[in-house]
Amino acid sequence: MKPLLVSLFLSFSFAFSVSSKNRFNNFPNQISLSGYEDYIPLTNKTLFHWENKHSKKVTLTEWNFYRIDFKQLPNPSPNFGFIKHDVWFHFNIKNKQIYDQVIFLSINNPNLDLVELNKVIETGSLIPLDQGDLVPEHLKRILSRKIAFRLEIPGRSSNNFYFRVNNGGEQFHFGASLQSPRYFYQNEAGENYFLGIYIGILCFVILFNFFMWLITKEKLSLNYSLYLVTFLFLQLSLLGFGKLYFWPNTNYLINHANPFFASASVLFLLRFSRMYLDLGTLLPKIDRIFKVFQLPLIAIIVLSLLPFESAYTLSIIAVNGFTLVLNLFILPVAIIAIRKGYQPAKLFLIAFLLLVISVFAFVLKNFGILPSNFFTDFGFQFGSTAEVILFSLGIVIRFKNFREEAINRLEEINEIKEKANVVLEEKVKLRTEEIEFQKKEIEEKNDEIISSISYAKRIQEAILPNPLKRAHLLPTSALWYAPKDIVAGDFYWVEEKHLAGIDYVFFAVGDCTGHGVPGAMMSVLCTNALNAALADLKSASTMDLLEHCNTLLLDNLSQHSETINDGMDISLCCFESGSKTLIWSGANNPLWILRNEEIIEFSPTKRPIGNSSISAPFEEHKMVLNEGDFLFIFSDGIIDQFGGPKGKKFKKSGLREAAITIQHPTSESLVKSIRNEVENWMSHTEQIDDIALLIVGIEFYLLCKKGL
Repeated sequence: MKPLLVSLFLSFSFAFSVSSKNRFNNFPNQISLSGYEDYIPLTNKTLFHWENKHSKKVTLTEWNFYRIDFKQLPNPSPNFGFIKHDVWFHFNIKNKQIYDQVIFLSINNPNLDLVELNKVIETGSLIPLDQGDLVPEHLKRILSRKIAFRLEIPGRSSNNFYFRVNNGGEQFHFGASLQSPRYFYQNEAGENYFLGIYIGILCFVILFNFFMWLITKEKLSLNYSLYLVTFLFLQLSLLGFGKLYFWPNTNYLINHANPFFASASVLFLLRFSRMYLDLGTLLPKIDRIFKVFQLPLIAIIVLSLLPFESAYTLSIIAVNGFTLVLNLFILPVAIIAIRKGYQPAKLFLIAFLLLVISVFAFVLKNFGILPSNFFTDFGFQFGSTAEVILFSLGIVIRFKNFREEAINRLEEINEIKEKANVVLEEKVKLRTEEIEFQKKEIEEKNDEIISSISYAKRIQEAILPNPLKRAHLLPTSALWYAPKDIVAGDFYWVEEKHLAGIDYVFFAVGDCTGHGVPGAMMSVLCTNALNAALADLKSASTMDLLEHCNTLLLDNLSQHSETINDGMDISLCCFESGSKTLIWSGANNPLWILRNEEIIEFSPTKRPIGNSSISAPFEEHKMVLNEGDFLFIFSDGIIDQFGGPKGKKFKKSGLREAAITIQHPTSESLVKSIRNEVENWMSHTEQIDDIALLIVGIEFYLLCKKGL
């Protein structure tokens, strides 16, 4: 019984095998190879498909595939959309010749993730061979940017082929053909030559716009350059060059390159369109809408980079939908800009229309509505080439128009400037004449003032002791008198007085408040007060003389209710004839005696003449002089003078050093030495105050000889 069952099973198997072979050998739409074919398209009449929508496990045996209901393709180049499941295809090839033939199976879409070709062998099993985006380049049997298989067809045989295709959720459009090896390589060389020109044009336009940005610093050229760079890498990825040359064995980049570069190129195209159409000025509301559009595009870019299948799939669907919406939205905006009189928008509209037409032609070819040929296969490249060239031309024209507009504005500005300059020149001329008149008037007034001050100087010089009187009363004296201005507030005073049968010589150096004309007026008042006080003096007392002078000066300055705080600092000496005694009083100004190369300083009373707020009495000093002594009385103009390398004051220390360094001094040599030191100290510094210095040498023989 058992041998019988085995015999029946073998007979049934043999019968099925024969019937199966007869079924496929008599395949009604099989492809026949005569040996002369270069190109055979796999159409809906020769290629059949089955969608494994439920992702069933498929046993790779001919018996299993015999039970599957393969259907004809809906069109020669079907588009299955965004699907994740496998699609199986089946075709049959019969070699009519007695010799073996080799032919290539070429898949039109180079971006398919997986294409698994299975050939039926004699045992009824299927031998798989992988090919696709995710297969490493070194494992591929045909090194090409396309997906291709080398099929060896034995002579006088009929061969069934099954291949499984999966695109991982990306847009799945499909087309295939059989090509002779010679035709395949020649056709690919021709296509690569055309694509090389296309990529070269893109690179040239990128460099051109990048240099335009470097020259003009205009954001328009920068955004267009960034759009072209991302668009170029998108094309390299879509055409299969990315996986072949740039990221051949990096599955992450192979999967994520298309949605990333597509999203980035659309973002920069949107930014470029806003700037090119000048929407911020022409259509501010639409410009704000375009700005909002940028946010979802940035989100899509981030999604395309995430290593999650759901995020990746969502980014693919989103960028396709967003691109469609943008294309439909931007064309009416360009038309509105043209109606508003914005001329560069015309070129923009033409370029964008060419791009949209090429995209729609590419899509219609993928859906099988348009036939597959060189122009439909590469229509997108033709359209994008025209687009980038026209956009670049538009940027140049826009820049040229902007430059011409800027030149016209500059000419208008220059014309306005010229008119303004003419008006300004007239005003300047009138103003110059007015200034010249005012200058002449000021010069005349200045001459009058100088003339008046010069006359005041002569009056002041008439009040000051003349040189003959000083030489007579003080024969051993020397004087340095240097007003800061034409007239001075400093003065010197020398008078004689006969009291109780004795002759006295009174001499002083005074420093009145201020300098110039105000100081000179005060010096006249103070000189008159000294003369009046001396006339009323009853005894040889410098203290009484200063007190009486103070009273007279206060009376003269207080005749009105307004209080005047002007006054005088003075160093006053009285020398008795035939005596070695000197009587001295000082109001803020000291007395110096140079004796044996040392300075003896007598401090004054800290009280000016002409100030009623201080009531302290003036101190009176009596001293015996020695032969060879030198008396120094001076104003503060010397010690307060600025100069030297650090711009500091000359100070008492400077005056003391200048006085004691003279060997065998005389009054004249002392004055000369001090004057030279101060003038050297001043250098280029302006004199800040009046200077008065009186030095009297003590030589009793000469003083007595003059009758003093």
